[in-house]
Amino acid sequence: MKIKKLAAVLFAALLVLSFGAPVYADPPDLANLGNFVDIDPSDFAGSNDSGIEIDFAEHVAGMGTVVLPRTRNVITSVADGYTTTGGSISTTNTEDFYWLLDVNESPINSGNEVFGWRLSSSNPALVAALCELQNGSLGLTGDIAYADDEGVVTGLEANKIYVLYVTSLDGSAGSYSLSTNAGSPLGSLWYYSDDISDIKTMYNGSLYKNGVSFNIIASAQNSGWYRNDEYPVAYGFEQYTQQLANIKVHPNNYFRVSAVNTSTYSLPKGAVIFQLEAVYTAQTQNWNNGSSFMYFHSWYENINGNVQHPMNWRDIVTNRITPRFFDATDVWSIGGDMYDVYSYSETPSGQRGCVGYVVYDLASESIVDFYSPYNVFYATGAESFNYTP
Repeated sequence: MKIKKLAAVLFAALLVLSFGAPVYADPPDLANLGNFVDIDPSDFAGSNDSGIEIDFAEHVAGMGTVVLPRTRNVITSVADGYTTTGGSISTTNTEDFYWLLDVNESPINSGNEVFGWRLSSSNPALVAALCELQNGSLGLTGDIAYADDEGVVTGLEANKIYVLYVTSLDGSAGSYSLSTNAGSPLGSLWYYSDDISDIKTMYNGSLYKNGVSFNIIASAQNSGWYRNDEYPVAYGFEQYTQQLANIKVHPNNYFRVSAVNTSTYSLPKGAVIFQLEAVYTAQTQNWNNGSSFMYFHSWYENINGNVQHPMNWRDIVTNRITPRFFDATDVWSIGGDMYDVYSYSETPSGQRGCVGYVVYDLASESIVDFYSPYNVFYATGAESFNYTP
């Protein structure tokens, strides 16, 4: 399909700049443009389901057993999501038991699932150990949450009875809070928070958060990205401002990474890298349905009242005025290709093309970075970008 019309569509009004607290770091050197290193396309291939494989919690022989209690507290599973309960250990109550059952107080039988828990207590001797009921007694699985430590995530097998066993390692007393997260289908673990309030798993091509389907494409496309950097210079400052709006990502070209490390931030517990796209819509014959970009570079100097403040709104690749929607010229200028689109549900038929990548933080559920030749910090090599598969 030939593109009948190329149009750089300007925003209705210029963006009002935000002059917040300045960020002092090494500024980019525009003489070093061309240092961008593209992402290996093979990283996108078949990796949507990749993540941390979760092992099943199974009885560990030889670790001993716990006497089965006559009374029980019930933590219902199956789409229960995140819940918090609590209790106390004392000389008269040396142990508490929490049975992991379904909503009918029967063994979990709807399928294998992910289970996480965390114990909070001022007494470091308190623990919450996962047990499995076997032959009338509880066998320890070896999965233990220690007080105020990072939560534990494991897999529960259908048609088995599991119990959380809370006790004190040295017999000392203390109150506790027990947080649990149940109901996510067992697949690849994409992310879990230290407090277990957020568990994301990929199962059969769909992402789940705390047992509920989570549309990561919509979440990414509802995000924005904004960055403002100021640097002190003699008698003034230099400023770079960049912004993405109306973000559109490829619905299939994305992959999870276990960590991201750059010169300015790190995501140690996982992120998703999306292909960011320009979108040409055949029906309207314009680019207004795709991603938009703003680039602003200024320099301010005041010497004894003699003020100079040159401002540049042109991007560093095509030298065209921003803010505007990305178009085919942007794609071709960085060596990309446009391709026909007929079936993407979020856009009518037309064409799309890659203009870089956005980094989606699984913790904050937002776009936190723009990795592209259009980002002046990566284009000049002023900042480094690294990820761990």
